[in-house]
Amino acid sequence: MTVSGTQVFRVASNGDELAGRIRARYGWVVEIISGEEEGRLSYLAASTGLSQIAEHTIVIDVGGASTEVVLGRKKEIDFQSSFPLGAVSLSERCRLRDDISESDTEAAKHLIAELIPSAMLPSHDSDCTNLAVGGTASSLAAIFLGASVLNPAEIHGVVLSKVWISATTKRFGGMRLSGRRESMRFDPERAEIIVGGALIVDYLLDQMGIDTIIVTNRGLRWGLLLDRFGFSHSH
Repeated sequence: MTVSGTQVFRVASNGDELAGRIRARYGWVVEIISGEEEGRLSYLAASTGLSQIAEHTIVIDVGGASTEVVLGRKKEIDFQSSFPLGAVSLSERCRLRDDISESDTEAAKHLIAELIPSAMLPSHDSDCTNLAVGGTASSLAAIFLGASVLNPAEIHGVVLSKVWISATTKRFGGMRLSGRRESMRFDPERAEIIVGGALIVDYLLDQMGIDTIIVTNRGLRWGLLLDRFGFSHSH
């Protein structure tokens, strides 16, 4: 069996050693994919399964330890970049899990701008379809729907405005962890990292001048299936 490892394996000093131990113990071959490959696979997946996608598509994938941004035309990728910051790493470095202060939020915003510089983001035009994948995007869609259970079919295609994301990020940042968990009954554990992830999404939309995004449930794992097993876009 082959499994894929992403940013945690990429940055770990013993990533290859850990992959070797996993193979020895469980028989799983760990393929440590690059940030560029992760972005390509997320784009491949996200650009399928939704009707009325424009020729140009931007895909934002905020993960736990990295963020990928990809711009393409149908199957062709014009721009892609992987940044070493995600919902978990930002939350840990800037104390965003509970009792978040204004200085914590400002520190997080500065770190985002430092590690995801606006000059390294693609230009955006009004004809682009803007897609978001990953746990942060799914959680935001579930919050928007007021869901008590995260149903992938229900969040697929949910449209979120930049205005709503900014307001929700601020509102959740002002809550204690217990309040966020109550508001995220579909996955209370994600309440610890939702503010960090939402801050990254909000920053990206602001820097690229994007007013709305469409959430899709087809992320990295779907991209791996498409790429490795040749599933068609109709599946």
